[in-house]
Amino acid sequence: MSRKVIQTYAATRELLAPGMYINRPLPNRELKNFDPFLLLDQMGPTEQAPGPQKGTDEHPHRGFITLSYILEGEIEHKDSMGNHGIAGTGGMQYMIAGSGIIHSEKQSKEFSSQGGMLHGFQLWINLPAKHKGHKPEYFNLNDSEIPRHTFENGAYLKILAGSYGDLVSPVKTFSPVFVYHLHLPAKTDVQLQVPLDYKMFAYVPKNEVLLGEDKTPVSSYHMAIFDEHSVGLPISNPSDEDRDLMLYGGVPIGEPIVPYGPFVMNSFKEIQTAIMDYEAGKYGEIDF
Repeated sequence: MSRKVIQTYAATRELLAPGMYINRPLPNRELKNFDPFLLLDQMGPTEQAPGPQKGTDEHPHRGFITLSYILEGEIEHKDSMGNHGIAGTGGMQYMIAGSGIIHSEKQSKEFSSQGGMLHGFQLWINLPAKHKGHKPEYFNLNDSEIPRHTFENGAYLKILAGSYGDLVSPVKTFSPVFVYHLHLPAKTDVQLQVPLDYKMFAYVPKNEVLLGEDKTPVSSYHMAIFDEHSVGLPISNPSDEDRDLMLYGGVPIGEPIVPYGPFVMNSFKEIQTAIMDYEAGKYGEIDF
């Protein structure tokens, strides 16, 4: 027995910033969140013309984690803790917003001046109540710093967060989660082993793959939710071209989720405090 696909959802296309469109599978009209995951955006893939930096200007976050993973292009990060980093092709940025931080995330100056293909993802991961006051932290990992499991057929699995077998991502997690990027060469199959108590979903960024025991075809810009009855997860790429797949799993935190724009807390009173703290300047400022 292996896990089966029990539901699929199409992403909606939205304008994130001038000239930058995203596909958003989570949240959607039927699914407000997938505890502990709050939001998933796919940036592109789009060809960006040379020009000014595009992206999101300075804005606050509190109560959760952001994970930005870049398949192609470059994204630049700055925050009010003095952190600065550029995530290039295959790299990632991981920010624990915790008690409150201000950051900006844009195409890097060099990438913007030259233009090129931009393709990546941003994920929001909820923090348990006891960790929402954690001091903000930032991690920047290059492609070579992300643990990778390579299968005999040439497929590989990158462990962006959590673990797979003996491989463990260096970023901090505060509840049991994993975030994987699976690359499948043409006409290959893999059988992943996932924890039995993890709820999980997959997202297909481009071109169809076959997922689960029933080899359910899941097409571009769709997320697929699996049942929880097995540790086995078969995935197939029957095409003559390579395919990529994003996989997300975790144990639900099981606490109230109260989102309000860039803040995610456990009650509206905590949201009011988050807003007041931001307005009082307690998140600092980006001064470089």
